[in-house]
Amino acid sequence: MIDPFPLGSSLTEAEELHEQLRKTGPALPATDPDGHRVWVITRYDDVARLLVNPRIVNVRPDGPEGSPGLKLPPALARNLLNMMPDDHRRVRALATPAFARRRIESVRGIVQHHVDELLDQLDVSSDGTADLMAGLTSPLPARVIAEVLGIDGDAAARFRAAAADMMSIDPSHPASNTVRVPAMTTIVMVLLEVIADKRANPADDVISEWIAARDVEDRLTEEELTSLAFLVFLAGFENSVYQIANAIGVLSERDRAEVLVDIDDDARWRNLVQQLILDAAPGSFAIRRFNLDELVVGSQVIPAGSSLYLSLRAATADPARGNRRDLAFGRGPHYCLGADLAVMQLDITVRSVFRRYPRMQLVTPLDSLEPRRSWRTHGPQRLPVSLG
Repeated sequence: MIDPFPLGSSLTEAEELHEQLRKTGPALPATDPDGHRVWVITRYDDVARLLVNPRIVNVRPDGPEGSPGLKLPPALARNLLNMMPDDHRRVRALATPAFARRRIESVRGIVQHHVDELLDQLDVSSDGTADLMAGLTSPLPARVIAEVLGIDGDAAARFRAAAADMMSIDPSHPASNTVRVPAMTTIVMVLLEVIADKRANPADDVISEWIAARDVEDRLTEEELTSLAFLVFLAGFENSVYQIANAIGVLSERDRAEVLVDIDDDARWRNLVQQLILDAAPGSFAIRRFNLDELVVGSQVIPAGSSLYLSLRAATADPARGNRRDLAFGRGPHYCLGADLAVMQLDITVRSVFRRYPRMQLVTPLDSLEPRRSWRTHGPQRLPVSLG
């Protein structure tokens, strides 16, 4: 039996695994990393329809809350990844305007500023090598999301340091919680302090808008407010770190002359960014879901209340997809809120790196780099490059 959840896969290994899963069948019984029996759904048509099916939900009816492998304190459990449809629609409707394309475009200059600053401060060894993971792709998303949320000053410094701690550990290691839990606690405390400050001194930022929805319009509970801010950070942070690192690695191994032509041509570059969203995708699965009713996928009858893992990677690479829309950021009510921000960071960062260092080369081939020990996210732990 194929294990759909191996720890520490490279991008190529993840692509090969999910192709094998899709070829094996449209619905495969498996055991997840927490020992639960689950079903893995692999074909485009099935994954696409289940993503928009209102009877496929994020919370097991009458079951425990939370997501396997992601242990959150109770105050953070009321988030968009752990809500039934009615509450999900209500909270998402409040969160969506903060990530509207027009608003995200307004932070383009902020993203460029942080990218330029991090590249200026890059720790370059005497032999001309640097680790772009430590110096660029890991710190960047935390800086950007802190600005979007309205976290600044000392709070932002503590926020970024805690985020760095969370990214520095092997999540599969038995002692990982000794780092992860204090880091998560720091992030929560920062958010609580910022929420209290924004209540007293509202500003033109996302958290201030959510506070108004909570205090003035009574459309959020206090736990939902804190959980929403935390989830926006966590969901956008880790995926962006590895999406950008993977993209730099992928492009570094392509014909450099062609890459540089693409970078200097806006239309060609836009097309390349759209392809990188797929080629460098760090995640393979949508968040775990449950079917409220008995479900038939292919020849398999899946009992109501089963745990479902929808393979976005296998579905998007399915030849049956044809020219239909990819599922890299999901679909329907669970389409990634921060998709436009993630794409902007990928666009600006990768283009800036190759413009500044047109002769840059990987020190080690991408698939030979030590991967993150996670089944959720695929990417290197380090990204050593020779700047040329």
